[in-house]
Amino acid sequence: MRFLTTFCLLAMTTLALVSCKKNGGFKDTKFGFQYKMHTEGKGAKPQAGDVIEFHQYVRKGDSLIQSTRQMNAPIKIRFPETTKGDKFLEAIKMLSSGDSMTVKLVVDSLGQVRPPFKSGDVIYFDFKMIKVTPKAEADKAAAAMQAQATGIQTLLSSSIESYKSGKLKPQTTSTGLKYQILEQGSGPKGEAGNTVTVNYIGKLKDGTEFDSSFSHGDSYTFPLGKGQVIPGWDEGLQLLNEGGKGIFFIPASLGYGDKAMGKIPANSELIFYIELIKAK
Repeated sequence: MRFLTTFCLLAMTTLALVSCKKNGGFKDTKFGFQYKMHTEGKGAKPQAGDVIEFHQYVRKGDSLIQSTRQMNAPIKIRFPETTKGDKFLEAIKMLSSGDSMTVKLVVDSLGQVRPPFKSGDVIYFDFKMIKVTPKAEADKAAAAMQAQATGIQTLLSSSIESYKSGKLKPQTTSTGLKYQILEQGSGPKGEAGNTVTVNYIGKLKDGTEFDSSFSHGDSYTFPLGKGQVIPGWDEGLQLLNEGGKGIFFIPASLGYGDKAMGKIPANSELIFYIELIKAK
């Protein structure tokens, strides 16, 4: 799971092509959910190690709760070795590129019931598969990224040591965000409301690495300025143009504050190398 977001399958909304009638056309499964296919092709279904990209919507009846399409942030993951016990993965593995389906279940079956749902409510999940990338192709792309990361690691480690010794004196914004622009970039400016794609490496001041898109083997796409990432990212990426690269020294107040997060202790300063690949 990436440190930037809490990965939970999002509450969904209606696809334009979906019109669900109560129990109409839904098929039962042994996994505790019902489903209805809307489009179904003959392409390859996800296998272990493939990279899948899909939109997900959650709705309560016809009321939209949340949508990855509205957020301009489709979900992109490596398909796991096993789907046992995971209703959503069991459903998603039925989809090839371009396919769409609706999953219907009682919210209680998901475990914890949270607003706007209450016990006994029926919840609908609409999935639209964008792309299934075979494992071999995904592995090749991941290996290329790992090779690219070697030089970046050296650069970032050197900057951290210079920063700690006081030799590097980064610029500072009014919020306390410190930054070193490596390349400004010549494309569109990162602006709130853009959908941005980035590569990054995140480390603590002692050099401990806690996350990296290079390790994931894939870049990260999200809506900028919408609170989907830590405040230091929402602010810092607006200092770059597309194609730009920088190192950001993010105080705890613009990171996770007094909350520990995985390898990140409470009240930690976070140091990131970030390159803005695309802003649109």
